[in-house]
Amino acid sequence: MRGLLVLLLAACEGSGIGADGGSANDGRVEDRDAAVVDADAAMDAARLDAGADTSVDAATDAASSEDASDAAFDAAREIPSDAAIVAQGYLGRSLVSCDDGRTWAYENAGAPGSCGGTDCLHHATSPQGLGFGGGSWFRAEGWGANPGRIFVSPGGREWRQVFETDRRPLGGFAVDGEWLIAIEHSRVYRSSDEGVTWTRTDGVRENPRRLETIELTSGPVLAAIYAGAFAIFAVSTDAGASWNVPDREDPAEWPAGCQSMRRMRGFHGAGTTLVATSLEAFCVTSDFGRTYRSLEPPFSPTSNVVQHDGIIWSYSSGAAHRTTDGFDWDAAPLEGPDGMVIREVVVTPTGAFVATDEGRDDDHDFYRSEDGIRWEHAGNYPGHAVQRFAVGRSELCADE
Repeated sequence: MRGLLVLLLAACEGSGIGADGGSANDGRVEDRDAAVVDADAAMDAARLDAGADTSVDAATDAASSEDASDAAFDAAREIPSDAAIVAQGYLGRSLVSCDDGRTWAYENAGAPGSCGGTDCLHHATSPQGLGFGGGSWFRAEGWGANPGRIFVSPGGREWRQVFETDRRPLGGFAVDGEWLIAIEHSRVYRSSDEGVTWTRTDGVRENPRRLETIELTSGPVLAAIYAGAFAIFAVSTDAGASWNVPDREDPAEWPAGCQSMRRMRGFHGAGTTLVATSLEAFCVTSDFGRTYRSLEPPFSPTSNVVQHDGIIWSYSSGAAHRTTDGFDWDAAPLEGPDGMVIREVVVTPTGAFVATDEGRDDDHDFYRSEDGIRWEHAGNYPGHAVQRFAVGRSELCADE
């Protein structure tokens, strides 16, 4: 199965690259037939159906009530000996962990020095995506007045360039099954041969800011965040070949609260729900991005959003926040080192949480948690700030 791609556009403050004025509905897919359910009915059923408890506690209780054979199977689940986590930082930095995020043994320090006369966010090496597919690692970089570039690596440490855009920077990159998908200002690049050849199609308009592959019960989807003079979400169920884009002029499809999204934090999904978070609003869809509902932010997120065992997680200063439906969030105080602020987080194949504080180059901390609540310091690794994590397999780990 392929993934669901979701793209969300939010204002790109100070990027120097504005919207091109095109309609955000150009890439819209009108028909999803049986795959698309009625949004209102799905959301109301998930939240209000009599007798249905969609709370995190209910999900946790259900998980804990699995029979002994399932629990034994999960406990004995084999993790590949070459399982790895790769971290992507500015100026081409990468690190590899072969022990589930406890230590980071292999590092490519990237280019020496600093980002020079521009801020790192708008630098040619600004991280734009990281993923694993077909036995290789891929990373994308480049923002501001710089073309986008994509690199490949067998192990996550040494990289070779395989692609460069002809003009604009990349705003998102994801691996969806056998496909590599890169989003540029108004175009989508796709490769099914690990970056050897690429095809280009007209994409969703405006400036992309992040692209993810998200596992839903229907299968993986691609989700993207777009940035322009307004926020917009775009979703693909066919590896980026076509997109569902709400009509921003229709409040039934893209409500006013969603239009206010600017300072994006992330998005993810579970079941049939996709949720995007920002400091201005949270937006939720359950019909593959055709219609949305918005809510006032129940907290001020500091991190991206991840999914684990049917629960969507995000973080604020001092707390973990969880939901099963995108609307009702609970909060649990974090336990961990003083001053810890979670910025980027990933869930590993064992179910552990690994995070970074996105600190400065000379003070960069990693953290690890078995349950997402109680955290331990996993080392200080000075170097260019890490922006992304991804999980996969590495030949470096197989040698250990």
